[in-house]
Amino acid sequence: MTWFIFSLIATICTAGVRLINQYSKVSGFDLTVANKSILVVLSLPFIFAYGLPEDPLFYCFVLATVPLCLYQDARIFDIAAKYGGGVLTRVTPLHVPIVFVFWMMLSPALFLEYLQTPAVFAVMLACISGCVFFSVRMQNCEVNAAALRDIFPVLFLTAATIILNKLAMDYSPLHAGVYAYIFVQAVCMSGVGLGWIVLKQKRALKSLYAPALMKASLFVAFAILLHLITKNYAFSLVEDPTLPSVILLTAPFFILVFYKLTGHKEKADIWPGIGVVLCVLLLTAVTTL
Repeated sequence: MTWFIFSLIATICTAGVRLINQYSKVSGFDLTVANKSILVVLSLPFIFAYGLPEDPLFYCFVLATVPLCLYQDARIFDIAAKYGGGVLTRVTPLHVPIVFVFWMMLSPALFLEYLQTPAVFAVMLACISGCVFFSVRMQNCEVNAAALRDIFPVLFLTAATIILNKLAMDYSPLHAGVYAYIFVQAVCMSGVGLGWIVLKQKRALKSLYAPALMKASLFVAFAILLHLITKNYAFSLVEDPTLPSVILLTAPFFILVFYKLTGHKEKADIWPGIGVVLCVLLLTAVTTL
């Protein structure tokens, strides 16, 4: 159950990251590039300590995540600023059924194993159907419906990133792979992002030194570093990447507690999103039977 502890720590970090731009309201792209640039520095000592993986497939899978994560992270930060961290974390669990279905395609043996227990497989299908049901119910709330429309393309990118993350971990030693994934991805994302700002947007890099952006970026970078370390250890220690993925999606409950303690009132209907979270949690439970 070590993977569960790592996943729980990563979840708390996720809740913090999702909340930061609700209050900072800075550009999602700028926040992504700035925090990845900071992550390069923060993760470098781990590279000296543990070295780099030798298998080229590791780097192929990590590089494949770069364009996906650059777009995905920027969109997620913008959605958090627009709708709030609570709405965001209740909508994003919808990527879990996508990961589940894709992983069954990549691992037919695991799919056949689930088929050998028809009752469990029926519950899995019911959970996926429940996710569809509650996502339809979200359309009854204007805020939820708008957030779902904005996040929908990102769900597939998130699913692809999780699978690529798991595959990268499979082609690397445990410790070296965890830290090299963070470092290599951060180097590539910050490099591409900085190049885009200078060459495409024609902006000076000093725009990234705005006080509000720097404060948010530092918080996000430290939280993401701890999140990625614990998440990647969780992925390395478990066979099915759906398991830690779903634990990570309990972040809405931590955010609800935060809202309760701070007196924040949400405009969105929370219950369809909670329904989605409960369905994916049940999906995880039955896959471990």
